[in-house]
Amino acid sequence: MTKAWLFTLALLVAIGAAGCAKDVDPGDDTPDEPFGEIAVSSLSGSVAAVGGGNSAAFHEARPLATLFAALQRLLSPIPPAFAATACPRFSESQCVTPDELQSVYVHCQFTGPDGNPDRAIWDGMQIIRFTNGARCGQSGYLTGSATRSFRPGTTRLSDQGVRVTFDSANRKGWRRTVTGGTTINFLGAASRTIVINGIHYVGTHLHKTHQNNDVTATVIDHSVSTISPIHSELVNGQRILTSGTMQTQNNIDHSTGTSTITAELRFTPACCHPIAGQLTTEISGSKAGTEVLTFNGNCSTADLTDRSGATRLIHLSHCL
Repeated sequence: MTKAWLFTLALLVAIGAAGCAKDVDPGDDTPDEPFGEIAVSSLSGSVAAVGGGNSAAFHEARPLATLFAALQRLLSPIPPAFAATACPRFSESQCVTPDELQSVYVHCQFTGPDGNPDRAIWDGMQIIRFTNGARCGQSGYLTGSATRSFRPGTTRLSDQGVRVTFDSANRKGWRRTVTGGTTINFLGAASRTIVINGIHYVGTHLHKTHQNNDVTATVIDHSVSTISPIHSELVNGQRILTSGTMQTQNNIDHSTGTSTITAELRFTPACCHPIAGQLTTEISGSKAGTEVLTFNGNCSTADLTDRSGATRLIHLSHCL
């Protein structure tokens, strides 16, 4: 298999992780999710989308839908690891210009470790725009940057009926307004900085009243951004996030979580979430306290020490 085909295979796996697969997703979107989980889910999606080494850094400037059919012929039967990460209905991903990669989700479903396909469903488009000398279709980046955003109307629907809409364009935040998606700056063959300019998540739930009327309630309204850039290195094929601070604003109850990497976060190509490291969150506003999220070596699980000091195992419910 040529080097170009390997690049393409790597991208297919990574984009599945970024939006559709390799995620323990029970669909239990709730307004009281730990701040650290929201922050790391946002960060994990950005790492998977443009991580360098297993991602859009290896994109070939042709539609992936066509290449997927070719890969099926070349790799028949498809290795189980590849089949598990490929989105069932990832309709197309292509360089529409040298400066822009568009990836379309059409009823893209998570598949959990139990094999149950009835997980969160994505519809819409992820857009990656390249600047400062980086170009879509390059086989690796040494300089330049890429900014990840979502087309208006991009949604994620959980099996509990919560529909989350992703907004990278409108300014939002109860404490400070943020917008602009996520920018990854390429600083040589292995180094990156990740800046979350602003991502706004709004989750709504449709339910029936006692009078059988339809009511739509907003249950999630979070704005995520970075306070200091996330520093990233590629070491022995693994992405290591060494430092940085994120802020998650709960626009419903006017609380804020400031999450700092207090032990290096380590990612592997096979998992969207970190498998090692620690994220410590200081909570302010309408709530106060500290949360600590410790990654325990398993994909999509972590030990959460909550504001009361109690520790429990949690499943990371999404990679955004």
